[in-house]
Amino acid sequence: MWQLYDTLIDGIDTNRKVDRAVHGQWRACVSSGGSAGLSSVIRPIGASAPISESIDSFKGKSLKDMATLVKSWDFKEAALGLAALNAYYNDRNILPPDSSEIYSLGTNDGDIFEILLPEIRDKKVGVIGHFRGLRELYQDLCRLYIFEREPKPGDYPDPAEEFLLPEMDIVIITGMTLTNKTLPRILQLSSDAKVVLTGPSSALAPCLSEFGVDMLSGMLVDNVEACLNSVMNSSYSMDFFQYARKVIVYL
Repeated sequence: MWQLYDTLIDGIDTNRKVDRAVHGQWRACVSSGGSAGLSSVIRPIGASAPISESIDSFKGKSLKDMATLVKSWDFKEAALGLAALNAYYNDRNILPPDSSEIYSLGTNDGDIFEILLPEIRDKKVGVIGHFRGLRELYQDLCRLYIFEREPKPGDYPDPAEEFLLPEMDIVIITGMTLTNKTLPRILQLSSDAKVVLTGPSSALAPCLSEFGVDMLSGMLVDNVEACLNSVMNSSYSMDFFQYARKVIVYL
């Protein structure tokens, strides 16, 4: 199960250093060499928002070493490790130029759910995680199955993935599954489907194609310092979108 994580970590340039790392109420963010990576914070059911803090102990340390924290079962550490991974892979200089689409800042261009609209019609579509407005957009076009650890009315609890994901035609997965370690098993269960990994936590790493991912949808931070400060100071989870562009990578 760790092969996916080890492959991601092994691909990081050993010369890259951590410039700054912050853990906010909703996101973690790590900067390195002019780029930054984001990840979503996992909050236990009923838990209050964590206190935002700057993680100064990593400054100047190896980005690759920090990225190993993604394997931690302490989800605060894992969020910081994933942000470090994304600081490397979600970098304009690292993205594969021939298969990446980088969209305009401050627009809804590059919305993966709208891009997939022509493909979902009359299909079985499994979605791991809640995405705002998705049910309204998709429910009349396809057979939609939303899987959630904290299910809302109409959702399936995540244990249902074991039974239902092998039946799906398309599976759309939140990048937070990298933090909670469920992604490798979800990919195994989705081996017959088209698989899309999406969200601010998504690592735009082409090597994920080795594990069954067909498309990546994530974020490319434009204004690194503003994004770091937003993550550190804001209690509103979507503020950072004004500092980052949507990106799609076709694998």
